[in-house]
Amino acid sequence: MTIKADPSFSLFDFYGNPVPAKGNKIEIPLSFQGYFLRTDGSKGSFEKLKKALANGRIEGYEPVEIIAKDMVKRIDGKPVVELQITNILNRPITGVLNLKIEGLDIKAPGQIGMKANETTTFPVQVLSGKVTR
Repeated sequence: MTIKADPSFSLFDFYGNPVPAKGNKIEIPLSFQGYFLRTDGSKGSFEKLKKALANGRIEGYEPVEIIAKDMVKRIDGKPVVELQITNILNRPITGVLNLKIEGLDIKAPGQIGMKANETTTFPVQVLSGKVTR
């Protein structure tokens, strides 16, 4: 995550060592290691930090997490497959939901849009398919 640097706040690594800004940007690694941001305590510094984080840019990750829920009917009952999709980015996204399930003819929603950090369940209708036993 990259945020705009400000002299009123600083980034520290998991050992508590200061991590210097690169130019006018602070790069916060989003990893399993704990990095933290701290203000200098000056008036309005925490609000500046919150604003910088809200406007920060997350990059280098797949933009969504997808969880496919189990079908609750047999294929010949034309079930709906629910896809729970979470936008992990702190900004809105749009795109086309393309889905292929081998052996099934399905109807996916197509164009979708999601707000920042939103989780939505999208229905995917099974139209037909070969039943195997």
